[in-house]
Amino acid sequence: MTYYSKHKEEISKDDEIIADTFGIIYQDMAQEAPSGNGTILHKIIYEHSAVMMLINPETGAIIDANKAAAKFYGYDFHGQNQIHIHDINQAPPSTIRKEMACAQKYRHNFFIFKHKLSNGTIRTVEIHSSPVDIKGMPALFSIIHDVTERNLAIKKLQRTESLMRMITTNTNRALLVVDHHEDEILFHNPKFLKIWPDTDIQHIPALKASELITRLSNTIIDDKDIFSPNLQNPDYDPVIEKTFQISSGLYIKCYSALIPGESGEYYGRLYSFEDVTREEMYANSLRMNLEKEKEINELKSKIARLASHEIKTYLATIIMSSETILRYGEHHPDKEFEKYFDRLSKNVQILKENIEKIVDLY
Repeated sequence: MTYYSKHKEEISKDDEIIADTFGIIYQDMAQEAPSGNGTILHKIIYEHSAVMMLINPETGAIIDANKAAAKFYGYDFHGQNQIHIHDINQAPPSTIRKEMACAQKYRHNFFIFKHKLSNGTIRTVEIHSSPVDIKGMPALFSIIHDVTERNLAIKKLQRTESLMRMITTNTNRALLVVDHHEDEILFHNPKFLKIWPDTDIQHIPALKASELITRLSNTIIDDKDIFSPNLQNPDYDPVIEKTFQISSGLYIKCYSALIPGESGEYYGRLYSFEDVTREEMYANSLRMNLEKEKEINELKSKIARLASHEIKTYLATIIMSSETILRYGEHHPDKEFEKYFDRLSKNVQILKENIEKIVDLY
């Protein structure tokens, strides 16, 4: 809600009071100086920066207008050509007559119309009208405000608010904004209640920010520093990103940033929470698999070292038996060397089996 929309009735009421006051002034001027010239009050109104004019409610003719009106509309209201409100107001004549009748009877004194300037430009104006009596002739004293830029700014603000509302409602992140100076919860989106369902924030509208932060901190299993009061210190890192697990089993990734005020002093924090349980579970599984793979690789290396030692032993036996046969084979019967051939055959077979096991292992 903008300041204007929040205080519109107060502002309108104040302008109506002003219009009534100047209406009374005009009546006094009519009584004191029939010509309407030369009085201090007339000069005040004529020189005033606000657009003011007197209108005949029966004919719509503009009886009088101040300098600000002539400058704004670009018309010479005191010239020979009589200018009527119908020349300016873009509403249908029937609507104009109806609204002037309401103003004349004090039924309705605040209006918003489209007015056309002498150069053809259309402006949105607010009009506060009060009935006055000038020498027995009824008239409407109107104060006119150009609200074209303001209305455009309001529309842009409304579009921005609508866009931000759509983004914060449909985002997959839970958002929380707190004012730590005033201890107020400024904003939270629907996703926040899904990630933190036990906070009871929807049931306790008057819940203070410090109470909510305490509840959130109590649900964190490992790292509670994300909600530490020290984070409000400007000397502390204004932007923080951490991942932690809460009591419900969810893993939450939190992005936290300090919010600076107009003076540059930090007054609160924006918290963005994202459910990363799936990603963390996958990461944990990947870490476990890597650890298992590391253990297996270490076991393989150990087995390879043992196998290498055994292979060396069998090779030594084969080499020794071969050398014995070569050295004494010509001077001894074959039967005496059968044990060496048998030993060679067995050790070769064992060596073959161990080599195959190592190959299969890798």
